[in-house]
Amino acid sequence: MTKNIKLLATGSCLALAVFGASPALAVGTTSGTTITNTVTVDFQVGGVSQTASTGSNAITVDLKGLSNLFGTDLKYDIGKGVDLGFSGSLRQNPKGGSYSWSGGPTVGIAAMKNGYVSIGYNVTGFSDRDYDAARYTRSGPFVTLRMKFDQGLLAGLGLGR
Repeated sequence: MTKNIKLLATGSCLALAVFGASPALAVGTTSGTTITNTVTVDFQVGGVSQTASTGSNAITVDLKGLSNLFGTDLKYDIGKGVDLGFSGSLRQNPKGGSYSWSGGPTVGIAAMKNGYVSIGYNVTGFSDRDYDAARYTRSGPFVTLRMKFDQGLLAGLGLGR
C-alpha cells in the first residue's frame, strides 16, 4: 500500500507540474483566424507630453500539422468497487512547440460486472475534434462509461461459438 501511495503522490506532483503552468496560446481559435496585437505608449519627458507611439503585429492561426495526445488516469482504490483519481491529457505539436492540456479529479465506480463509470471535473481543458472520441479533454464536468466486451459476454448472448 505504501508503494501505491508513493506512486499516486509522484504522479500527482508530475501532473501538477505539467498542468499547472499556463502559456499564452491560441487554444480554441479556429484555423485561419487573424489575431492582431496592438500597443500604444503615451509618455512624458520633463512634464511635456510626447507623440504617442503605436505598433501592431498580425498573425494568422495555422493549426495544420502533426500533433500528439498523451493521457493518463491515476487511480487509488478506497473501497470495494470505488476509487479516487486524477485524469490528465496533454496535446503536443512537436514542430510548433505548442501544448494544450486538461486535467482534474475523478471518482470511479464499478457499477456492474464488466462495467465502470467515472465522474470527473477537468479544472482546465482544451477542445480538439480530432481527439474528442479518444478522451474527454474539455474543461468542466464529465461522465465516462466503460464496458468490457469479450467472447464470454458474447457467448452469454448466444453470439459466441
